[in-house]
Amino acid sequence: GIPGVGWCIGNSRHALTNGPSDDIYWGSGDKGDHVFGLEINEYRPSFGSSSEVIGQQYYVCYQLIRNCNLLLENWEESSDPTIKQARAEARLFRALAHFHLATYWGDVILVEQTMNGSERPSVTPQAEVFKWCIDEISAIENDLPSKSGLNDKKLAIRATKEFALALKGKIQVFAKDWNGAKTSLKAVINSGKYALVPGTKMSEILH
Repeated sequence: GIPGVGWCIGNSRHALTNGPSDDIYWGSGDKGDHVFGLEINEYRPSFGSSSEVIGQQYYVCYQLIRNCNLLLENWEESSDPTIKQARAEARLFRALAHFHLATYWGDVILVEQTMNGSERPSVTPQAEVFKWCIDEISAIENDLPSKSGLNDKKLAIRATKEFALALKGKIQVFAKDWNGAKTSLKAVINSGKYALVPGTKMSEILH
C-alpha cells in the first residue's frame, strides 16, 4: 500500500466529517478522554486552526500526496502489470487526498510533483482541483483490477476499478456534474460487485 493512506482516510477524517453532526455522540470515559473528538462534537472554542484533528488531516493529506509523487517519479511508466497497477493506485490516492483538501478548505495547493522547502506554490481554485481529480481517475481507472464478484475477499481490501468509479462519481457530485456522476455511479451499481451495507450491519462499520 501507499504509506500514509491509512492516516489520510482514518481517524482524523472520520472525526472531522462526522464529529460535528447530530449523528454522532462522542462517547468516552470522562471529559478528558478523546478531547480531539469532543472539541469538534461540542463545537468548543478550540475547534479551529489549533485543533489536533484539523491540523492532522491537513498534514497527512499532503504527506500522502508527497508519498504518491515519490512513487510516480521513481517508478517510470511500464507495460508491466504490477507497475501499471502501482502507478494507478498512487494517482488514485493522490486524487483522493486532493479531493479531501478541496472539500474541507476550498482553494488549495495542487501538488503534482515533489517540492523542496523553498518553493511557495500558489493555490488552485476548488473547481479546478475537482476537475483535476476527475481527470486523474479517468486516466487510470482501467489499470485497476475488478473484484470477481460481491464476495471476492482477496480484492476487498484493494483499490479496484469500481472503487475508483465510486470516488469519481462522488467528486462529480461535489463538482455538480450530475450526468457524469450518474454515469460513474451507475457503472458501479451495474457491476454487481458491491452492495449497500444492511442496516443491521451498520454497527460493524470501522470495526
